Amino acid sequence: MIPDVRNINVNARDAAVNLLVDPTNITNPGELTAIASLHTLADDFAILRRFSSRFAPGTESDDKANTAIAERLLALGQDMDDESLRPLSLELYRTLNEHLDLWDEIRELRDAADRVIGDRRDDLTLRLQNLNNQWLAGWGTPGGRGAGEGVAEDLRIMRDVLRTLADVNAFTNLGPLNSWPGFEMSAASRRLVTQDLTGELDGLVSELIRGPSEISRKRTFGTLTSLRGSHGPALLTGRLARLAERDGLTLAGPIAELGFGPPVRDSWMATHRDAIADVCWYTAELTRVVANDPDQSETRTQELRAHLRWRALRTLEAIERNQITR
Repeated sequence: MIPDVRNINVNARDAAVNLLVDPTNITNPGELTAIASLHTLADDFAILRRFSSRFAPGTESDDKANTAIAERLLALGQDMDDESLRPLSLELYRTLNEHLDLWDEIRELRDAADRVIGDRRDDLTLRLQNLNNQWLAGWGTPGGRGAGEGVAEDLRIMRDVLRTLADVNAFTNLGPLNSWPGFEMSAASRRLVTQDLTGELDGLVSELIRGPSEISRKRTFGTLTSLRGSHGPALLTGRLARLAERDGLTLAGPIAELGFGPPVRDSWMATHRDAIADVCWYTAELTRVVANDPDQSETRTQELRAHLRWRALRTLEAIERNQITR
């Protein structure tokens, strides 16, 4: 990587000097490419530091597997001396780093997910252990190209399902979200948006722990997609509650915002407030309509429900995209 480091640093330095001389040149493709390349290089070195810590010799139960991965990473590093092999080595480094991000999030979500699935937590533990063994074996194979797309897809699906379970867990205690002026949902509305949720969650967890197989993977993805579509308002609310707790949203925050005027760009969920307000309004309206149409058979009720689900899911997806780019 030494030639890359030298060339990128020189190009980025020249770009910085040019921008100091003429700041209006910020849209020049050459300058932007040089700066972006420097950012990518910095990210790659951060990955190397992470690997050095993550796969260092130790006494953990999977230390033997970690050693095998460390040896594979060393071989990939040596391959970088060959210019023709460098792109593949870098791609594998970055893929492994993405997988570590997935594992970190899975571990963070596990406690909340366990509270939702109850006595099936042992089944989930076994499924995770098997997935981890597959993943370690794939990355530790000499000359291999990672864990394989099937295992990678299982990792992503596991993360997505655990996110959903954590959202459901957070829905049971909305905490500081209840005091935030940008959100309102009555007890009747909360009951409405969680109708039939338990049964669908049971089906989702059953598919998740049944793997690994291509059929199970497809069924889990399909069940998760259906659940997000049918219970978007509840999942969005749970996600907001989780993010509110993570970001330290407290009663003082909303009171301060009310005292100092309308939200500014850096206010919590500022870019999503209109969408969240829509979801709250349509939830309240659907609750009112369902009171006079308990079997939800009238056209007006069905249209409201469909729009609410669509709006909630789009808002949840927008928040997820925003988290990725942060």
